[in-house]
Amino acid sequence: MVAWARAGTAGVTPVDRTAARVQRALVMVVLAGGWALARSFPRFDLVLPAMAVVLLAATVHPALSLPRLISGRLLPLLRLGGPSLRSEDPAPHRLGDVATGLLLVPASLLAVLGVPPAAWSLGWAVIVVALVEFTFDISLVALLA
Repeated sequence: MVAWARAGTAGVTPVDRTAARVQRALVMVVLAGGWALARSFPRFDLVLPAMAVVLLAATVHPALSLPRLISGRLLPLLRLGGPSLRSEDPAPHRLGDVATGLLLVPASLLAVLGVPPAAWSLGWAVIVVALVEFTFDISLVALLA
């Protein structure tokens, strides 16, 4: 899956930068909210596998990407902006989605097995990376790749 995410042709596919920022914001809000709610209601630990599924499904089939739908349909409808398409290589973005989703897989397994502190440690690592990427509008995976 990682090799498939790295495949791509530079400059051919437009990348929606707004969708990338929306995705980072969703990851931060959903995971931090899930963590806060899971302290009182342990069933909210299932936010970790849900977010992993959302990210990996969007990587495999981009039409399933919730951030792209928000950027392309909801934001223009609310007059809050719209897609910001740039001609760049989409591979680093897909690789970042795969890396985030794959990091949430062991977190999900730990949550299901009843080890929430370890699960949420990985979850908070994802939140911190998303915060850095959102704040500085960079892709840490693209810098590492």
